[in-house]
Amino acid sequence: MAAIAQPNYVYALQEQATAPAPAAQGEPEPQGDAAQYILEKLKMLDVHRMVRGANIPIAVIDSEIDFTHPDLVGVVAQRFSAVGGAPEKPHPHGTGMAGAMAARQRVLGTAPAARLLAVHAFSSNAAKAESTTFNILKGIDWAVGQGARVINMSSSPARRIPRSTLAQARLRQGHRAGRRRRQCRREVPAAVPRRRSAGDRGDGD
Repeated sequence: MAAIAQPNYVYALQEQATAPAPAAQGEPEPQGDAAQYILEKLKMLDVHRMVRGANIPIAVIDSEIDFTHPDLVGVVAQRFSAVGGAPEKPHPHGTGMAGAMAARQRVLGTAPAARLLAVHAFSSNAAKAESTTFNILKGIDWAVGQGARVINMSSSPARRIPRSTLAQARLRQGHRAGRRRRQCRREVPAAVPRRRSAGDRGDGD
């Protein structure tokens, strides 16, 4: 007999990211690609003079990452598949998110000295890379067991989910989140207390 039961929702990745561009050969000190406008906008090079996320374990719960990509060589410390079955080909979203966080060659991530814990929880065998509540929870459980200090998930429910009591309470309080400040009407990780959500500031950013 089960003590607790909950629906096994389906989740889709947000913004199908492209993989980082190949690294230039013989580059002595990674300074980022000129096309990375975010480096200047967030003054990331100044930040990196003080902190680069050295040895901080960051879990990336996403689609399959291209571990052989030149910008990601030596970035991934450990791997885990929550999907099971036959190995899948690298996927642009997982590779792009890994690069955004910890790339250290031509493309420069926000924490280029961090150690990534790669969690393959989103299968790309369907038309779009998707995961389930069960696979995401398996990935989170593994990441916590490996000492992850940060867990990144770039996903949302693939279908509308009935609002929980917590979500309804937050809506009544007037809390707003997400792109264009739309009211959050789905159960999302950021709805949990002491969790943080990040997003862009509009279509022009």
